[in-house]
Amino acid sequence: MRMNLFLQRQKHVRLVRIAIPAFIILFVTISALFLSLVHPFRPIANILLYHSIAAQGGGTDPLIIDKKLFARQMQYLSKHGYETVFLSTVVQKHKTGKKIPDQWVVLTFDDSRKDFYDQVYPVLKEYGLKATLFISPRRLEPSDEFCTWAQLKEIKNSGLVEIGAHGLYHDPLTRLAPPEAKERIRRSKAVLEEKLGTRIDLFAYPYGALDGQVKEMVKAAGYEAAVGTVYPRGKFKIRDIYNMRRVHVSEISRYPFMFRFMLSGYYVPIRGLLLRLMGIDTPRDVAAWNPWTNSVFSDE
Repeated sequence: MRMNLFLQRQKHVRLVRIAIPAFIILFVTISALFLSLVHPFRPIANILLYHSIAAQGGGTDPLIIDKKLFARQMQYLSKHGYETVFLSTVVQKHKTGKKIPDQWVVLTFDDSRKDFYDQVYPVLKEYGLKATLFISPRRLEPSDEFCTWAQLKEIKNSGLVEIGAHGLYHDPLTRLAPPEAKERIRRSKAVLEEKLGTRIDLFAYPYGALDGQVKEMVKAAGYEAAVGTVYPRGKFKIRDIYNMRRVHVSEISRYPFMFRFMLSGYYVPIRGLLLRLMGIDTPRDVAAWNPWTNSVFSDE
């Protein structure tokens, strides 16, 4: 009996001696794969993208999240040592060649919907957070859906929000004739500078739709940087000041681990890899865009 117990113990010891090195080898292999497949593809900075904040519930619209969820996220940033900075601050630091601090977070908001003034702006003031707001100027008036020029001036003058352009009418620029796209890129900058009395150096591609030609148009129009979305790995160069990746914050961010993942710097490279492996191109909603039903061609 004692001999059997002794032999069993010896067997367990041999298994442990084999298992530990095997585990170490597996861990090192996975770590090496992670470092080679993910870490080099981290974006320039942690840039979050919000569209609309609802007073009650986000519903099924992926572009809308609940106000309470948004407030919790801003509280989390404030309590855990994150520093919200303007996108222009990231751009200027990047140009010096210095590393962007991991604790820097850029809050970006597209479309300047009225809920930005009603729901977002009060939360920014409460926590002293900074944000970058991208505007398509020809969508603003006359409309009850978007901020007024007076509200945008107030927001700009607060020192908490910087303004960028988001195209003239929010048309996907890759679906327009090149002369039209070029003019809308230029005009969106000119209109915002005239209306708000401030220099506009930042651009957000409507729908995240761009190609090499559109990017060169943005450069030529005098913008210093531009932001897009997450694309399949290999579609574009990853560290490009004229195509900085953003993490779209949807209702799935209500799970704390998911929001932390979005802040980790690894969301962009992992999602980009998955999109490529699954054969999914982005942005997905541009192919169905119809210029005759989705665009306003008059500039009056």
